[in-house]
Amino acid sequence: MNRGLFRVFIVMFLAALAIQAGAQTITVRLINGKTGKAMKNKNVKVTFWWEDPASRDKDKRKPLGNWGGTDVYIGKQGTGHIDIPQKATLVEIGAGSKIGKEPFRVPYFDCTESTLPRIPVADVLARGFIPVNSCNKNLKIRVAPGEIIYLGDPIPWWEPDFE
Repeated sequence: MNRGLFRVFIVMFLAALAIQAGAQTITVRLINGKTGKAMKNKNVKVTFWWEDPASRDKDKRKPLGNWGGTDVYIGKQGTGHIDIPQKATLVEIGAGSKIGKEPFRVPYFDCTESTLPRIPVADVLARGFIPVNSCNKNLKIRVAPGEIIYLGDPIPWWEPDFE
């Protein structure tokens, strides 16, 4: 009896590993748009979208999960990672919540030219994505497949960080 339960447990464990191994992730890099250096210990907001063919709305794109997106923590290396939901066809990024006691304050200025589009997930996985830099047009940043670059500018201590 115990061997049977053990075998069932092993099969379920291996199936769970196979599902995890099949999950794809996107790497998010937060870069200072003026200097090209990594920005650390900040959040970037990521929202995944999918196209709902059954929707009666004119715009069939619907957010997956939270309407406001998910904060992806950008660690000491200047990168963060997020799993791609199964139905996701588009991804959108923006400035995340400020870390600390006042999360609704602005964590950094945006260095992307105009509003970022919703980017096809397939394009990000194939070639990566970097927006047009409005803080330094001469800065050259390379992007790898499976990677999204978000360009920011740290807020100086003398500037207010109100939303």
